[in-house]
Amino acid sequence: MPTVIERRRRLVLGVGSGVFALLLTNYAFWWHGRDWNAASRLMLVYALGDRGTIRINGLETQTGDLARVGANYYTEKQPGYSVLGLPIYLVVRAVSGLEPHPVGVEGFPRWPADYWVTLGVSGVATAWTGALLSGLALRMGSGSVGAILVGLGYGLATPAAVYATLAYSHPLAAALLLTSAVLIGMGQAGRGPSGWAAFGAGFLASYAGATELAVGPVCAILGIWFIARTLRSGGEGLGQVVLFGLGVLGPALMLLGYNTWAFGNPLDTGYAHLILPRFRELHTASNPLGLTWPRWDRLGRLLWGEYRGLLFYAPMLLVAPWGWWRLAREPRWRGLAATSVAAVLAVLGVNLSYPEWTGGWTTGPRLLVPGLPFAMVGVAGVVAGRSRLGVVVVGVLTVLGLVVAQGFQGVGGRVPETYEHPFQQVVVPHWTGRGLAPGWVGDRFGGNLVTTFLPWMGDDRVVPPSMQWLQFVPLWLWLMVGTGLLVGWSRRVERGLEGGCGPVREVQAAEEA
Repeated sequence: MPTVIERRRRLVLGVGSGVFALLLTNYAFWWHGRDWNAASRLMLVYALGDRGTIRINGLETQTGDLARVGANYYTEKQPGYSVLGLPIYLVVRAVSGLEPHPVGVEGFPRWPADYWVTLGVSGVATAWTGALLSGLALRMGSGSVGAILVGLGYGLATPAAVYATLAYSHPLAAALLLTSAVLIGMGQAGRGPSGWAAFGAGFLASYAGATELAVGPVCAILGIWFIARTLRSGGEGLGQVVLFGLGVLGPALMLLGYNTWAFGNPLDTGYAHLILPRFRELHTASNPLGLTWPRWDRLGRLLWGEYRGLLFYAPMLLVAPWGWWRLAREPRWRGLAATSVAAVLAVLGVNLSYPEWTGGWTTGPRLLVPGLPFAMVGVAGVVAGRSRLGVVVVGVLTVLGLVVAQGFQGVGGRVPETYEHPFQQVVVPHWTGRGLAPGWVGDRFGGNLVTTFLPWMGDDRVVPPSMQWLQFVPLWLWLMVGTGLLVGWSRRVERGLEGGCGPVREVQAAEEA
C-alpha cells in the first residue's frame, strides 16, 4: 500500500504533468510569424547553429533590433534565450534535414525552425511555470481543482498565453525566476535549501539576468531573500551562500564572455551599439535600459483599461492581494509572499521608468510578463484557503481572461500600439467577421496548425469571415476534454487520499514533517 506521502506526491506530480501537457499542446497549435523582437533572438540561434559565430552578418535584413560594431552585426538582446534555443535548432536540423537559414534575403515570416525553437523555449518555459504554480498551490493546501485553475489560468488566461508562442525573453525569464524562488523556499522552517537547491537557485536567477536585462532587480530581490533565509542556520548557511554564489557565476561568466567577444568589453551590451537612432538615443552605455525616474501617470494605464491594463488582460490577479494576505499569516509561506510582492513591484517600477513603456506591437502590458508568476502566487494563496467562494471567483475571472487571451492570440498575438482600444478595434471585428481593423497589416487571424495544413480555412472566398473562427474548434475541444480528464483523475486521487488518510491539511503536515 502506498504511504500518505507517496499518494500526495502522486497527486502533485499528476496535476503538474497534466497542466504541463495541456499548456504545451495548446502552444503547439499556434505558429505566428516573426517580428523584429523575435527575429533578433532567432538570428543568433541560426548564426550559431549554421556558422558557429555570434555575428549575424547576412541575417541582419530579418530584423531592425540590431547592434553593430564596425561592419559586423549582432543581436541587441541578451544571449540567454538564443543559447537555449541552439540545441533545439541543431536537433531539428539533424532530424528534418533542414537547410541552413538563407543569408542576404528578406521576408521569411514562416521559417520551420522558428516554430520548433519558439515552442521548445517559450512554450516549454510557460508550460513549466504553469505546472510549478499548480504544484505550489497543492503544497499550500489547495484542492486539485483550485490548483489546476491556477496553473491553466496562468498559461491560458493571462498575457503569458500569447508570449508562450513568441520568441520573446519574457516567458523564459519568468520561468527561471519563479523556479529560483521555489528552490530558495525549499527546506524546513528555519533552514535554507539543500546544497543542490542553493546552487540551482543561484544559477537560475543569474541565467534570468543573462536572458533579460530588465529583471535584474528581481534577481537582486531573490538574492536578498536567499541570504536572509540561509544565514539563520548559522555556519551551515554560509556554505549554502557559497554554493548560491557559484551558481550565479556560470551564467554571469557566459554573459561577460559574450559581451567581450561581441563588443570588446565584458561590461558592454548590445544596447550601446543600436543602429536605430530612436533607440540609440534612449539606450546608452551608461544607461543600457534607458531608465528614467518613475512616471506615476502611467500607473493607471498599466493596471486597468484595454490598452495596457494588467487587470484587463489578467483579471484573476484582482484576487492576488487577498492571497498574499493569507500567505503572510502562515510562517512557512511568509517569505515567498513577501518576495512575490517585492518582485511584482520591481517589475512594475522598471516599466514605469522606461520611456517605451507601451511595449510596441504587443498584447497587453508586455514588459510586466516576468512578474506574472509572482502575482499568481497570490492567486494560489486564495485557492489554498479551500474556500468554495474563492475557487468560484478565481474560476469566473479565469474564464474572462481566457476570452481576452484567446481573442488576441487568434489575431496573431501582436497588435500595433496605435490602437487605443485594441480589443474593440481589432479583436471583436476580426472574430465576428466584420471588416479588418483600419490600417491592419496582415490576415484576419494569425498562423496556426489548421491553416498551415488547410489554408482554405482562412480564405474569404471559401469560408465566410464570420465563420473562420471554426479553425480554432479542434483546439477548444482538446482543451475541454483534456481539462475534464485531468480534473476527473485528480478528484479520484484526492478522494482516495482524504478517505483513506485523513484530511488534506493533515496529509500536508505529514509530508512537510
